[in-house]
Amino acid sequence: MVSDILSLFVMILVGIYSALFLSTGVWLLYLQIKSKVSNMDQSAWEAYFNKIQPKGVMLRVLVCYVIILALIATLNTFAVWQGNFYYGMLMVACGLFHIFYKFQTQKGDFSKLFKGPKS
Repeated sequence: MVSDILSLFVMILVGIYSALFLSTGVWLLYLQIKSKVSNMDQSAWEAYFNKIQPKGVMLRVLVCYVIILALIATLNTFAVWQGNFYYGMLMVACGLFHIFYKFQTQKGDFSKLFKGPKS
């Protein structure tokens, strides 16, 4: 019983941190594809990031994270947990809690980021 709970905890923890790592890679892949398709140079990138603002960047990264987390939870649900959807939902809930907890505890750093550089 205790070993089952610990293995579930480890699987959820590994899934959450894998989603964080892979979502960063997906975001970078998105930027690489956008660069190739749109033939973006430095001024085009500056215009793009000025247009979407830091909140837009964080929103896009968060969407990548949620998608990857849902994919990992689905994969674990069918491959590891034999179709137990409650474990998959638990992984997604824990992953979202983890991210929003990080945002709350480091709110000062993010507020500096969202204000942008001083001109």
